[in-house]
Amino acid sequence: MMTKVFCECCGQPIRASRKPARPVFKGYDDFTPALVAAKNAAVAELGLHWHLLPGASVIATLPAAWVACKVFGRTSKAPRDTRLPAARFWQNGLLPVGPDYAAEYAWEPRAGADMAEAA
Repeated sequence: MMTKVFCECCGQPIRASRKPARPVFKGYDDFTPALVAAKNAAVAELGLHWHLLPGASVIATLPAAWVACKVFGRTSKAPRDTRLPAARFWQNGLLPVGPDYAAEYAWEPRAGADMAEAA
């Protein structure tokens, strides 16, 4: 949704969105401080085992640029699949743009399992 906001100096209308923008990161150096801040907010509210509580985290596959950093002239890569704090722990209350977020945990029966056993 767009709303009209007027410039203080000239009085011309400015188009501005109502919702805050979701964070966009270019690489490891941008993403890591925001991730650490979100994790610290989760720890402050829920304790050290925040990631084990339902609804406190989401599973995501991060872009390769976000997990690669230079260490002694070599590129070091962390795993791309990770658990991120939920949206409420990020600075704007929104998850960052870029990762592929997993759908809610879906229960799937084992291959060959009888559906009567699952019920």
